[in-house]
Amino acid sequence: MTNPATEHDTLRELFDQSLAASLAVLDAGSPAVSLVTYTCTWSPLRLYLCVSELSSHTPALRAAPRCSLLIHRDPSPSDPHSNHAITRAMIQCDAKFISRDEAELRGVTAQWRAKYAITDMLLGLSDFSFVELTPLSATLILGFGRAFRCTGENLAVLEHQRPR
Repeated sequence: MTNPATEHDTLRELFDQSLAASLAVLDAGSPAVSLVTYTCTWSPLRLYLCVSELSSHTPALRAAPRCSLLIHRDPSPSDPHSNHAITRAMIQCDAKFISRDEAELRGVTAQWRAKYAITDMLLGLSDFSFVELTPLSATLILGFGRAFRCTGENLAVLEHQRPR
């Protein structure tokens, strides 16, 4: 039996505690994946990246703002099943670049400083900018037989996925 409130709490904890994610973009028509750091806000859920113009994913996001983000827990070496049942969420998003002033007004810059000690150094470089990701839907995996499609505001509507 599933409890949507408990599963959503796990999703929220995963987003709030993970330090890095895999960003999937279309780069000149081909799929490409990068490792990125992020912060998030809730109500409504938004994820924020701080990206360099020197990274291939930045011009790719400017050209095609639809992307995906994979956030996951680390596998457990003591659990032989953890590499297949690892807690993870794949989020489909729309990306929008926001100015540094807008990031400051929204508290995004302060969140970055609180989460990543390197923030001031990054923001001292002119090629870094903020990207706001608006989630459209997500797939949350909590282990074998525990897969959920997440939709709605804050991805709070969870539908248990079952084999066909």
